[in-house]
Amino acid sequence: MSKKILLVEGNDDRAFFKAFCKKLGLTDVDVPEIAIVTPKDRGSQRNGWTNLIDRLPTEIKRLRSGDIDKLAIVIDADFEPDNNGGVTSRRNLVAKKINDFLQEQNYGLYEISDQPNYKTGDIFKHSNGLPDIGLWIMPDHQNDGMIENFVEQMISTDAEQQSLLAHADLSINNLPAKLFKGIHESKARIYTWRAWQKEPGIRLPDALSENLLTIEAAANFSNWLVSVFK
Repeated sequence: MSKKILLVEGNDDRAFFKAFCKKLGLTDVDVPEIAIVTPKDRGSQRNGWTNLIDRLPTEIKRLRSGDIDKLAIVIDADFEPDNNGGVTSRRNLVAKKINDFLQEQNYGLYEISDQPNYKTGDIFKHSNGLPDIGLWIMPDHQNDGMIENFVEQMISTDAEQQSLLAHADLSINNLPAKLFKGIHESKARIYTWRAWQKEPGIRLPDALSENLLTIEAAANFSNWLVSVFK
């Protein structure tokens, strides 16, 4: 198992970020492999953002023991005020879980500012020598939302793909009834766009490899990943 860990919310996220890191060149033979894992991969009963946060003390123990030497976290912001959603709320939950545990262990705290490093992502430094911890809150470490909002920003500017995306919007707006919550409209948009590709319902990792999604449009996230794992 790699000693570089990227902890994500679920299986679809894991598959997507594996493809993203490969596309970015972070998993080339000259660069140590990054293990992209979910809470269940690390021993939780379930995946999801709450279980991800609950796993953090265990991962910090592994940082202390040297079992891992790099840790980064990707979590959705979701939306205020639902279920502790929003960039600030999610960031505060992560920060509190990390430093409350360390305070219990009397081992010094991570230096975490009151505000996120907007757009660039956070890299927390420790006062007593523990390795840095990276945090990125989807979609852009600035606005509320989720991974689907991030993916939408990556859709190719090719006229064909943009026309499909526009037609997906038109179709969603003209639905006789919207059974999904408004906060999940980005999910509906991305799933609809995926359904209309040459391979209907194309997986996001395959959309990346076929350049339907452009990694250049995710430069801030890419720069954060490289900074965490360099």
